[in-house]
Amino acid sequence: MFYLLFDLILVGGLAVGSLLYGVKRLVKRHKLLHSGERVSARVVSQGQNRDGRYLVLGFIANGTEHHLQYPMPKKRTLPDGPLTLYYDPYHPENLLVAEDTTDLYGSIFCIVLGVVLAVITILMALPQL
Repeated sequence: MFYLLFDLILVGGLAVGSLLYGVKRLVKRHKLLHSGERVSARVVSQGQNRDGRYLVLGFIANGTEHHLQYPMPKKRTLPDGPLTLYYDPYHPENLLVAEDTTDLYGSIFCIVLGVVLAVITILMALPQL
């Protein structure tokens, strides 16, 4: 009985955590798409740091040229021409490249995983009711 309760709490906690994380990422993406500044950007250079490879995106906003780092997608699916970039003008490190859908797919995966874990939690609890 103790192990079942432990399993229910563990799997239920993972389900809730996964759902919350996925929804948080989707809300952040939605907020940037609808209230962020939309600019045309280009890839200036590439680099690598301890977090992995990244792209340096250059764009002009309010007459000032900006260069921001963006994590390179695992599969290089970004076009070679100009990119559509959404960013928060008050926090420019919060940015989104419209052509990069890996963040969207990651959010959807987290939500689906959370739902599956929630169903498993409910199915584990049913025989005990």
